[in-house]
Amino acid sequence: MSKEVRQVVEEYMPIYEGNHPPNVEGCYWVSPVQLLYASDGCDAEFYDMLFSVGSPDGMGRTPYRERQHHVSGDGTPACIVGHADCFTLYTLEQVDMAEGEVTYQTMTIVSGRKRAEGIVDYRLALIMVEKSADHGLLADQQVVRIFADGDGIARETEERP
Repeated sequence: MSKEVRQVVEEYMPIYEGNHPPNVEGCYWVSPVQLLYASDGCDAEFYDMLFSVGSPDGMGRTPYRERQHHVSGDGTPACIVGHADCFTLYTLEQVDMAEGEVTYQTMTIVSGRKRAEGIVDYRLALIMVEKSADHGLLADQQVVRIFADGDGIARETEERP
């Protein structure tokens, strides 16, 4: 991530550091999804999102998977850092849409504070890294979009993405 992109991301969400992140293993609903920032001026509404964080492997990596409407990521391992109840998770996700006709890769950054009922102050940054020909369906490369849970908490759920 470039210095410029990191500065934009940090304006809209905290980036936590540290070697002792909280245990955020579980599945969470982000509803309603609220767009906080779009470098391309997008003002669309977005579907609610379900995501899961798996058990860390002891080396700072953890499985991460998300689903929004008919689009889901591939479950690429993520790096999670943080301290106390605060965490930031980073991953590169390869996504297939329209039965593989459109593919793209995004850098995904998630941050928040773990509580018993879920993740408060949930934030999600998506940075479009690359994409296949999409006929104008997706954001251009290097576009940054930052989202929040509109009611302030991504609630834990039993449903899996």
